[in-house]
Amino acid sequence: MSVDRAALKAAVRRACELDVKAFKPGNVSIDSPGFGMSAADFLASAKAIAAPITTPGLSVGERIYNAIVSTQRVVSHNTNLGIVLLLAPLIQATESIAAASLENKLAAVLNDLTVGDADCAYRAIRLARPGGMGESSKHDISETPRVTLYQAMLEAAQRDQIARLYTTGYRALFVRALPMWRRALERWGSREWAATAVFLDLLASEPDSLICRKFGLAKSKEVSLAAESHSRALDSSRDPALSRAELLAWDAELKANGLNPGTTADMTVATIFLADLQDLCQAIYTGALKSVISRGRASPRS
Repeated sequence: MSVDRAALKAAVRRACELDVKAFKPGNVSIDSPGFGMSAADFLASAKAIAAPITTPGLSVGERIYNAIVSTQRVVSHNTNLGIVLLLAPLIQATESIAAASLENKLAAVLNDLTVGDADCAYRAIRLARPGGMGESSKHDISETPRVTLYQAMLEAAQRDQIARLYTTGYRALFVRALPMWRRALERWGSREWAATAVFLDLLASEPDSLICRKFGLAKSKEVSLAAESHSRALDSSRDPALSRAELLAWDAELKANGLNPGTTADMTVATIFLADLQDLCQAIYTGALKSVISRGRASPRS
């Protein structure tokens, strides 16, 4: 038994669309374009990846590559590479719903990544042309990989948050971001503001990889320190809308200086998708269990 593909596609689009509906300072949103991109680019990208990334029977690498190829047909920028890299293993983990938790199933998917997955991912990265990648002395993306995608991520984990998530089983999302999402959603009843809360908390907790690559660790830490202040202010507010003016001002400041916490935004989207996946898997498993129990009760006694 697996998650219905239509439900998966809807969850992908919902999470990716929330990426621009929610306000995440320094990133493109409906309220604020930036870096030569608009909300329309991201909404088109969300629509473009829903089918290829959820196609049954593909490997993680194939999901990544096909999604980026589809994205590049509708936009000329890198709008979603990080999102695609994070969503593909999660989708793979839903191909079979069993008693094992989604966290355990994801860990198995990540451990089983192959050299073929790395090859597909490398080709997708070259196609997307993300900013600030530079070169690496080991497993550089310009070369044909000779290691599995997991091993490649392990080498990059110290300098890249997405690679670190791959090698830790998405621990930061399960342990920190997901509880924050559920608390904020229950408190305010707004997916948009819950996404903002997750973004600010994640950015406060560790420097953003994209800013680190482009501007160095010191500048990235400076942004995280500011995020911590905004996160505390939002968390202490009964009405999150009261924080809007300050967040808009910070958004303008970040963009004026070319500072885009894009990796943290990708992690936020993955958190939203993860929460929806957990709910889908739980509903399916609970329904199947109830069906088994019901059939057992209805069976004649021997």
